[in-house]
Amino acid sequence: MVKPPLPFRLTPAGEHHMEDVFHLSNDPVVRAVSIHRDRISWETHRQWFTKKLNDPNCAFYIIETMDGNFMGQIRFDLSDGDAVVNISIAEQFRSKGVARPALLKSIQLIFMDRSAIEKIIAFIRTDNLNSKNLFEKCGFSFEKHIDIENSQYFKYVLTRDMNDL
Repeated sequence: MVKPPLPFRLTPAGEHHMEDVFHLSNDPVVRAVSIHRDRISWETHRQWFTKKLNDPNCAFYIIETMDGNFMGQIRFDLSDGDAVVNISIAEQFRSKGVARPALLKSIQLIFMDRSAIEKIIAFIRTDNLNSKNLFEKCGFSFEKHIDIENSQYFKYVLTRDMNDL
């Protein structure tokens, strides 16, 4: 019997989320599947986080329980009609059915809120089968293999016309 996913809500990222995102970003599992795999310093994170919050070309959402506990983050970096997506789930919520509905909800939001976005792109390390399966289940299609900083990635794409809003 499959358990229903945990209830969640998506909220815009704010300054008060900085520490939670810092700890999630430095989680060993998250670092292992990231483009930049080294641990992130607090100062580097603080500068990056503040920049992302103030960037009009970034849609940054926090996944949280209905009573406000941090579950993860989803971010879209926007450029020329494309949105590159990044999702991370906190350890205690992994394999609890949160990632797929949260990603689907964020896709609906980005396509509704940003009419210029035609395509969402995900770069997934070839050894990250959980993310590969997640994006495929959310309707993304494999486009090609790509090398980023001497590591192999899958490039997956979801276009506005592929999304059944």
